[in-house]
Amino acid sequence: MSCESVGQTKEELVKAKAEYEALNAQLLDDLPKLFTLSVDILYNTIHLFLRLQYSFYAHAANHFSAGPLVLMFFLI
Repeated sequence: MSCESVGQTKEELVKAKAEYEALNAQLLDDLPKLFTLSVDILYNTIHLFLRLQYSFYAHAANHFSAGPLVLMFFLI
């Protein structure tokens, strides 16, 4: 291996290290934001699902002319 190729390899290593550190710093900044947004989406999805489920059971209870006991049974 010539001295020139060793120098070129070291230069490539320095560039790769700098690129890795830049990407790592960006990930450390962006991952908490992504996590927060993911939690918000999950919360909204679950909240909407529960509202739709309640609406469905309320409609079913009214459709079958059942009292609140049936609605309570469906919510359990």
